Amino acid sequence: MATSKNQIIPFDFDGTNVRTVTDESGDPWFNGKDVCDALGYADSINAMKQHCRGVVKRHPIVDSLNRKQMATFIQERDLYRLVMRSRLPAAEAFEEWVVGTVLPSIRKTGQYQADWKTKRHAAASSSKVMTGMLEFVRGTIGKPTQAHHYMNEHKLINSNITGEFKGIDRDSLTPAQLDMLASLEIRDTVFMGMGMDYEQRKAALAHESMRLKTMKLTESRDSPRH
Repeated sequence: MATSKNQIIPFDFDGTNVRTVTDESGDPWFNGKDVCDALGYADSINAMKQHCRGVVKRHPIVDSLNRKQMATFIQERDLYRLVMRSRLPAAEAFEEWVVGTVLPSIRKTGQYQADWKTKRHAAASSSKVMTGMLEFVRGTIGKPTQAHHYMNEHKLINSNITGEFKGIDRDSLTPAQLDMLASLEIRDTVFMGMGMDYEQRKAALAHESMRLKTMKLTESRDSPRH
């Protein structure tokens, strides 16, 4: 990920992706729909029309179908307006997360992007190792590895990240999600090496995913708050 302005920086709030960008002045902007989803608004367009007073910024994003779309980004002050009018019990926790996690990360110039780049590289490496093992295992039984075999293996991993058996744009993932992705790909490589078939790996990866998520949640709860 580049460290230039207007580069999408994704964050994760309890499983909801919240994408941000910074403008030429270094000020943060938040994807309006992501914010509304995190705060429990059923109609994000209407919520922004009713509660947001500042100017909006249109910025390209890549959706779940890998299509480029122009999305609405809102200023920090309008994010707080949406927080104040949300009926979701977790709204206060969302505001605390923005203030205590998101904004400090954005304002530490380059630190978030550097962390993302490291995690993205690790995920690319683990993917190569996993597909290499897939080719080796299939080769030992005299079967070629075709495109759909690679796709299904990646979708199996992705399903434990997003809950959906489909492709994902890895560039839209947060460092934490990339970290889990790489961990699961390495575990899948080990499971293939142990001789597990597809269904066995599927069950083992679901268990491993739950273990990693529980461990991450425990670490988050035990970490000191500022």
